[in-house]
This record gives sequence, structure tokens and C-alpha cells, in this order.
Amino acid sequence: MKHFENNVNDGMSRTDSIETLIDLTSCIAVNALIVAGGEDEANEKDAGAWWAMIALAEAALESYPEDVRAKGYQIVNENTNRELVEKARRDEAERAAKHVVSLIFCPKED
Repeated sequence: MKHFENNVNDGMSRTDSIETLIDLTSCIAVNALIVAGGEDEANEKDAGAWWAMIALAEAALESYPEDVRAKGYQIVNENTNRELVEKARRDEAERAAKHVVSLIFCPKED
């Protein structure tokens, strides 16, 4: 589940991790809104901030027992399952392909 082998935040108290996360996520949210609004472009500093947030969250998670972390991961993974999204895309692609084939092989007469 870890993204970082050498997370400099590991060992930080849970309270410190969460306080830092709160500060960082506020900045990220403001920057994300500015980028989404077209007022600025995403850059490596923005991406670095997102990764820093993940690193802090990962460090905070390390303080939870493994079984608790695993169950939390399972719950989130179930809620972010892309299977339904991918099925909808496949179904749409299939409908589009059938439509194109019908136009090629069954043209309507005017």
C-alpha cells in the first residue's frame, strides 16, 4: 500500500501529521480551484504538493494497526472501483461501433 520506501514523515506523531496535512490540503484546494478555473496551469510544484499530501497521509496511516489499515483500504478501494465506469465506456464504444457498421452496411436510401 505504500508509495514511498523512504518517507521522511514516518515516525512523525499522528497529530503533527494531521496538522501538516490540514495546512497543506488547504493550499492544494486553493491551487486546484485556480487551475480548474483556468487562471493558472498545473505544474510540478502542484504535483509535488499532492505527493507531499499523500506522503503525510501515508505516514499518519503507519501509526494505525495493519488490520485497521487493510480494512480502510478495502473500503476505499470498493468505493473507487472503476469497473462500473469501464463497463459504461465499453458499452458506449460497442454502441458506437455498431452504429458505424450499420451506416456502412445498411445505408439509408434518400
